[in-house]
Amino acid sequence: MIDAREAPAVDREPRERDEFDVVVVGGGLAGALFAHELAREGRIVALVERDEMPRYRPYGWLPVSVVTALADAGLGDDLSARYLASPSARVLCARTGRSRVFAFDERTQPTRPVSAAHAPRADLDLLLARRARERGATVFTATRALDPRPREGSGYALFVRAHDGRTHEIETRFLVDASGESRWMSARASTPAEREGLDGAVMETHVSFAQPNAGAPAGSADIVSFAHGAVWMLPLRGGVHALGAAVTAPWAAQRRAAEGPEDFFDRTVRDATVLRAALSKSRRLHPVSTRVPVATRVERRAGPGWIAIGAAGGTVDPLLGMDAALAVLSVRHGLAVARASLDDGAEAEAEQRARFDAVMAEAEGRCERVARAVYRGAFADALLATDLSRADRAAIRAILRCELEGEMAEAGEAFARERW
Repeated sequence: MIDAREAPAVDREPRERDEFDVVVVGGGLAGALFAHELAREGRIVALVERDEMPRYRPYGWLPVSVVTALADAGLGDDLSARYLASPSARVLCARTGRSRVFAFDERTQPTRPVSAAHAPRADLDLLLARRARERGATVFTATRALDPRPREGSGYALFVRAHDGRTHEIETRFLVDASGESRWMSARASTPAEREGLDGAVMETHVSFAQPNAGAPAGSADIVSFAHGAVWMLPLRGGVHALGAAVTAPWAAQRRAAEGPEDFFDRTVRDATVLRAALSKSRRLHPVSTRVPVATRVERRAGPGWIAIGAAGGTVDPLLGMDAALAVLSVRHGLAVARASLDDGAEAEAEQRARFDAVMAEAEGRCERVARAVYRGAFADALLATDLSRADRAAIRAILRCELEGEMAEAGEAFARERW
């Protein structure tokens, strides 16, 4: 992992006026990857992150689609050198004790090995920010983006507050909101629309001294489905596991008056009886991080000269790594919007914005249907069914790989409709 002492400090104080082709607000997976890709093309890019890095973020599963996208961005060697590869996921049912391992790739001689990766997100965000800076991006940390103001003609003047409290103005031809759930820009542009369901809490932490997964390949993720949600356990390098729980709203309402987050988390995890032995000697390394999944979807993900990517554009909860997959998908299609704005004019940008909105709405709908099935407790029953055909298994791999476009995504969606 990257030493915190190597964190990307503010490259330089913003001058009274700095000018960039693109300013990206938010240094998470989506924002840092977006900045990295534009800087790799030779664009003049700034990445503005409000926190110091690294930031504590416990979740660690990068599904196959994300690993593939990062490898295509030239980051494959970083992933393989730093993070634990995961060839499969094991699905367990807490009610019946049944389990099944699903390999992400069942080809006997794959030309390109297919695997997920278990990467602490704090470390991954820091790695991507450093790589973006090495490509030429300017990285400002501990710097908060304030109000954007449209410039005459095109672009934005953006006020930012540096770590020393001083406010500066920078200018950009194109603005990217990658601020996550705070929706720094996208919340100004539209009224969020209510999303039904998925109202439960997501709780995450890291633990040590968890036992290896018995009966599953090395590096396999464990996903446990039970009556009031799901629990996941992901092995990381160094003997640490990422442990998380997604609980339904009715179960979250069972939290006792005097029960703190850690106690409630422990009680939730204890219900995943099939993990009891693995966690019997485990110890939490960090406080439990509790958040409510994004309960809204913004009506507009983009406008003239700006775009919202990652969770700033609307998302579903992080079970199965769907949030990471949506973030990377939004980067891939969002880059086309930025390029059109910078190179081809307003009409081309508008066409790309429409395509971006359509692609993301379709992908989010697919993810939401799968997540709802998980919360209903139907996930394990469907995946552990004894009558799975070869096509069914391929569809399940598409879901677990987080393939959100193309024939594999359509097959996964069809399986979800039929089974759930």
